Amino acid sequence: MLTACNMGGGGKQTGSTHYPFKESKKDRWGLVDANGKVLVENEFKEEPSPVINGMFFAKRNGEFELYSVDNPTKTVGETYKAIAYFADGLAPCVKANEGIKYIDKNGDVKFELPLEYIYAKKFDNEYSLIGRKAGEHSAEEDYGEDSSWLEWDAVNTKGEITRIENASIESVFSNGYFLVSEKKSGYEKEYFILNLNGSDKTQLKDYSPNYLYDVFDDFISPDLKYYVFYDDEERKYGVRSMAGETIIKPKHEELHFLKNGKMKFRDNDDYNEEWGVMDIKGNVLMKPRYSVILLHDNDKYLVGKDDKMALVNSKEDRLMGYEHEVLYGLTDKVFIAYDEGHKYEIITLDGKSIASFSEFTLVNNNYNTVKSDYFDAEACIKSLFNLSGSPLETLYGFYGMTPGDCANKMGINLSKDDIEGDNNWFPYQFLELTEYGRISYSLGFEKVVETYYDDDDYWELRPHYTYSNSLCDAIRAKLQLNYDAQSHTEQISKQLEEVILGLGYSKSGISSDGYQMYQKPGCQIEKIKINSDELFVKVYHR
Repeated sequence: MLTACNMGGGGKQTGSTHYPFKESKKDRWGLVDANGKVLVENEFKEEPSPVINGMFFAKRNGEFELYSVDNPTKTVGETYKAIAYFADGLAPCVKANEGIKYIDKNGDVKFELPLEYIYAKKFDNEYSLIGRKAGEHSAEEDYGEDSSWLEWDAVNTKGEITRIENASIESVFSNGYFLVSEKKSGYEKEYFILNLNGSDKTQLKDYSPNYLYDVFDDFISPDLKYYVFYDDEERKYGVRSMAGETIIKPKHEELHFLKNGKMKFRDNDDYNEEWGVMDIKGNVLMKPRYSVILLHDNDKYLVGKDDKMALVNSKEDRLMGYEHEVLYGLTDKVFIAYDEGHKYEIITLDGKSIASFSEFTLVNNNYNTVKSDYFDAEACIKSLFNLSGSPLETLYGFYGMTPGDCANKMGINLSKDDIEGDNNWFPYQFLELTEYGRISYSLGFEKVVETYYDDDDYWELRPHYTYSNSLCDAIRAKLQLNYDAQSHTEQISKQLEEVILGLGYSKSGISSDGYQMYQKPGCQIEKIKINSDELFVKVYHR
């Protein structure tokens, strides 16, 4: 609930009609409306989602079950690995090892996205934003959880995809316009307001959205007449019209549009935030003295001060005093309040308590987006071990070479201490970076004998090493899986065996180390799965 109080938007959670609650810590979860009327009580072992647009879901045995507010204890349709809130009658969802689908309130699939789309957000203004990997993104970016390397398109309720070439859709507005970004050099972007047919395009010069809150449109006025810009020289925020005219000079640390044609702002440059309210011309209506300002309705604000919250009107008259640590609007006249060490309470404007709970959840932003559960294990394996034209194939030229010649060919200097283990393996050398992970390799020798000599050309004696009495007889390739692939190691390992058998190998028993062996004339493979984020393959010539 505290998360909502830090957002730049309004002070009421729109769309939710019922909220997860526990009457006591030992109870299961239920759902209650803003007036304290219980929809279901002590029903769910795991916390359900809030009810939005008449639908909610709860997790059972690792899968999400879907429910309707009309029959809140009977499941609707199938179960899902992930699902987002319903809006415009549809919700994106994901089943095990499948792409993203959109279902209606009966659980029926209305359409499915192409597999290239790996993220989908809930519908907003009749469009769902859908994310795919940027065409020119670095595979190195696949190692993190951050999805900043995605490019976003939009799909409407009919399944029709809007894709803007060389641009990413950041937000959708109700009057048929998109906020889009186009990449510049490095991580810099240029932003535009674009209508659906692309005929009307307005650049937002120096627009700098606040990614911390993952909201873009509170930097743009709801009527699309003004936007917040950032001045690099002043290092401050101001407001411009869409025609480029400066309306408010860049002198503020932060600015956000509210829903009533006004703005909240702060001027201090430290983290002791003090917010105020101004109009679009920059006239101060409420001086910056509040730690939190949330719009409750057109003339009322929820404000925070000295670790307490109150409800005030635009004249700053207190309508509800500083009595609670958290205060948030459920409706225009009903609020949820919380104080540390006490229960959550639903209270009216005059402070009367309607209901109290030990647990209560106002918002859950985890259900705004789903990620595809589909993983192309075969493509992943081919990036590691595809005998036709793969980088691994070029390493076969090392077979039959001495350790010294191999080291020279790889451009590395080795000492005997660099050789790993009893099998005389060279250290791993980076080979290739794919979208699935890092591929490295090492070379194996049956026996390595080291000699060294002193080079008098140097001002001090330095050992140089040569190797003899052995020839390269094996290659070891390692795939260090990126973050997204690590949860699919079992699937990848299974697919790896299918690829190996498809190459004409047959199972030949278990090695002394307990690994499955495969062979065909002149060659042997030892497949090894080490841990959750690395896969190994050993290839021997015999």
